[in-house]
Amino acid sequence: MVQTEEIIGRAEALFEDLTFTAARDWKAADESRKVIGYMPIYVPREIIHAAGMLPMGVLGGGDQLEVIHGDAYYQSYICRIPRSTVELGVSGRLDFVDGMMFPSICDVIRNLSGMWQLMFPELYVKYFDVPKNYIDDIGGNFYVNELQELREGLEKLAGREITDDDLRRSIAVYNENRRLVGKLYDLRAAEPWKVPASEVYLVIRAGMVLPVEEHSQMIQDYIGAVEHEDRPMKDNTRVVVTGLFCEQPPLNLIKSLELAGCYVVDDDCMLVTRWLLAEWLAVVVAILGASFIFALAHYLGPLGDPPDLHSFLFRWMAGLLFTVLYYARGFAITAYAHALYDVRVLIFA
Repeated sequence: MVQTEEIIGRAEALFEDLTFTAARDWKAADESRKVIGYMPIYVPREIIHAAGMLPMGVLGGGDQLEVIHGDAYYQSYICRIPRSTVELGVSGRLDFVDGMMFPSICDVIRNLSGMWQLMFPELYVKYFDVPKNYIDDIGGNFYVNELQELREGLEKLAGREITDDDLRRSIAVYNENRRLVGKLYDLRAAEPWKVPASEVYLVIRAGMVLPVEEHSQMIQDYIGAVEHEDRPMKDNTRVVVTGLFCEQPPLNLIKSLELAGCYVVDDDCMLVTRWLLAEWLAVVVAILGASFIFALAHYLGPLGDPPDLHSFLFRWMAGLLFTVLYYARGFAITAYAHALYDVRVLIFA
């Protein structure tokens, strides 16, 4: 059986390697192979895999890379991941990739896709737009067209057709990987003393540069190894770390939380490796709770209104409408709706 130290040692080496040696070696093993880099959210890696290519996650340079050239493309107050990604590209650390995908994370990443086309015109560069709403007649058909456009672009790059059977096989492989990631997260939630957050992060992040089949085996080996280890349980506080999205935390920050006496039992790191599937009960509770807090906020603080049941119920109902609108259409539409209501009140009050 592979030992935990060996698995974590390899995963940490992959984490620290900003020249992406594992992906380079994979490509060098067969001259027909191609590598597609991608930013770490909303990417249908199954299509890249079905094309016979290696999807390689690019999460910037983290705290290991000094950003010099990147500041010439973005203002220094812009978040680090786009600036350090430019640094990786300009410094030649990504000179072996055959293409880059930029999903619709934010306006900065949208702009980065255009910059990449100008900096590396010989590469396949794709801005992958993702709708907020997946209702068929709104965002659903749009998303299907985006997937088909990506499929056709990768077929042209690969020089072969991506068949439906290719896609089904790749979907099955990635579903298995997501199942194992979920199993690892469940184990950490149940017995966090056996599965430190820093180790989980390294094992999951290894999937950014390894073929998915190899990554799934690594997760299986790690779960098998820790289940046979006797690690002491401590009187630590269980915490959930959230709000990370695409920008990843320094590894030492995760270790610091553990040294401070915390068991991280859940997080939203590396979201591309798993799907956060909303249960309807959780959605309903979230909508009711958020609208209640929205209404209550109008009565707090020195500028708050005097308590009044009628106005509170009205604001709670308004909060329900705004929250449902946010869930269905997104933040911008909801903000505009509230602003228009405020304008109406100012004009007709």
